[in-house]
Amino acid sequence: MGNPPEVIENCNHINLADFNIQSRYAFVPKGMSPIFVNCNLIPSLATRHFDDEYYKDAIYENFAEKVMANAQIFEPTIQNVNDTNTNDGVKNNKMRKENADLMFDAESIKNAKVFAQVDCKYIVTILPGKAISKNAKLNYLVLFDQHAVHERIRLEKNLSDYFDGLAWKCVDIDTISFKLPKDDSTLLHNHKDKLSTFGLQWRIEDNNISVNAIPEAILGKNPRQADVVLNATKCLLSELIDALKNLKGNIPLYPQSIMNLVFSEACRYAIMFGDKLSKSECVNLINSLAECNTPFQCAHGRPVMAVIMEVSEEKPRYMVNESKLLEFRNKCKYIKN
Repeated sequence: MGNPPEVIENCNHINLADFNIQSRYAFVPKGMSPIFVNCNLIPSLATRHFDDEYYKDAIYENFAEKVMANAQIFEPTIQNVNDTNTNDGVKNNKMRKENADLMFDAESIKNAKVFAQVDCKYIVTILPGKAISKNAKLNYLVLFDQHAVHERIRLEKNLSDYFDGLAWKCVDIDTISFKLPKDDSTLLHNHKDKLSTFGLQWRIEDNNISVNAIPEAILGKNPRQADVVLNATKCLLSELIDALKNLKGNIPLYPQSIMNLVFSEACRYAIMFGDKLSKSECVNLINSLAECNTPFQCAHGRPVMAVIMEVSEEKPRYMVNESKLLEFRNKCKYIKN
């Protein structure tokens, strides 16, 4: 057996600058790159000796170079982004404002010319818009996502049924009961009138809350299962209690626990990709979309349409070169003879 490693009793002479941490590419697995570089420690501190050339050259650098080479070849490019370097992600990239050139509004959708459905997914239209750089109104070929369009329509229709602008409509249910901490029970008791605008009705006895009415949005137009309703009610109460504690009573009119269910309902029962639509159904969808308050986004914030190209109003003219036509006809006669 070899000699045991030397034990250093006094480490005050070690300079922390001797330890430089080696940076590692994100795609390199841990353990495949050297941890320290430029270690200038005294030889007595080295208890093991590694084949530096093997670990550094054969494994790390060669592997990194090959991956980086492939990454540069297949690096994706993103339209309208100043910096296409994706090594640090695209979250820091900024869109070029000058490329946001087209402008559409609800009036554009009202004046849309609907052609038909294509591929059981999209509605083909000609949509009038404004090109800011040209300061001119032009027509564009636009495809509308039929699912996103119907989702937006359903969302705003359902919201108008559930919420009148001041209070959420409530619906009576079989009483559900559960226990709350004393502080939470006190908060709910003191703000009962204020919280009634969210469609909740309850009574509290010995820190046990018994809920006998909930927002209609939680139950839904197609009544949800009991466990979903119970969990959503608890989430709503918890959200309202947190708002009372942390926001000094400034409770948002659209609680996230309710809106998540409203979004989900609008999506689940909307027209899907693959559903066939007649031209009249396509026209009705676009007309209904034009009446929405936010017609360009679905319930989850995705765009409902894609602009394909500008449609020129100038009709192409075809000129016949009579001399070329006669020459071609004479050649045909010659070949035939």
